[in-house]
Amino acid sequence: MAEQAVPKVSIITPAYNAGLFIAETIASVQAQTISDWEMLITDDGSTDDTASLVSALAASDPRIRLFRQSNGRQGKARNLGLQHAKAPWIAFLDADDLWHPDKLRRQFEVLDLNPEAGLVFTAGHSFDSDTGQVQEAFPAREGLIGADEMYREILLGYSLPVLSVLVARHWIDRVGGFEEDLRVQNAEDYQLWLKLADAGIRMYGLNEPLFRYRIHGSQTTFQDGINLPSVIWALALAKLSRVKEEDKFRLMERRLNRYLVHQIDVLEGKRLDKVVALYKEPLRHTMRYFQVSLLLGAGKKYFKSWAYRKLSLEAEAPAIHPLLTQ
Repeated sequence: MAEQAVPKVSIITPAYNAGLFIAETIASVQAQTISDWEMLITDDGSTDDTASLVSALAASDPRIRLFRQSNGRQGKARNLGLQHAKAPWIAFLDADDLWHPDKLRRQFEVLDLNPEAGLVFTAGHSFDSDTGQVQEAFPAREGLIGADEMYREILLGYSLPVLSVLVARHWIDRVGGFEEDLRVQNAEDYQLWLKLADAGIRMYGLNEPLFRYRIHGSQTTFQDGINLPSVIWALALAKLSRVKEEDKFRLMERRLNRYLVHQIDVLEGKRLDKVVALYKEPLRHTMRYFQVSLLLGAGKKYFKSWAYRKLSLEAEAPAIHPLLTQ
């Protein structure tokens, strides 16, 4: 029997209780104007009919493969797909999102013209699942971006939409794939981009709207509401070579301070407690935790009026160059 040809791109899709949307997502992959792909779907402990729907579709399209695991969240599910991926290029598509038919073709055209790029990301938009109406545009900076510049942007909080990315497999292997620690989930993709930039990858932004991010009430990020704790943990656990550990933690505290001041009106109960607890762990700043807790105990109005002084926010201009070692 002849050995099966290696596909050009492996598409990694984690799926948890995605029965309502998974068929449409797979259809958007099957509609791609290049056909040399494989789609690796990890059922992440679903309790609905996700696995049976994927199995039925895979029976008629051998490019689709299903894997199953107990619920371990996105990082573990994506890593399982990567373990079985055959292609030299990797793309990511969550089980409720959609691609434009030309998405992969346009990205490979960019790579043909810019072989020094190890990753191409695109523009796109979110849409309301019930009405189909566009909610928010996600533009992409056009052109080739050096690793140093992208590193600074990501350190400050810029994250590539995961469904927009096409990346060389050898770069993912170089940085060890996705973080599986549960504290990082919902920011495991952000951490991967940070590790890739730290390793020196060059990225290309293609400002064409080639993805559609679905907004619906049952999605994980919608349920979680905020992902700052995950982002802080992603930074804390990332092993970075070009930023000193103390500078990284200083940047994390600065981001946490700013977030509290600007979001305090909408943070309540356990969500607020979860954010404030970040000062103790992972920031290891117990005194700051007690200081912030004391300010909050006096009321949000008081907190906002004194936070700039107490959290030193008046000196919080986003200067990044000192955070990067040469």
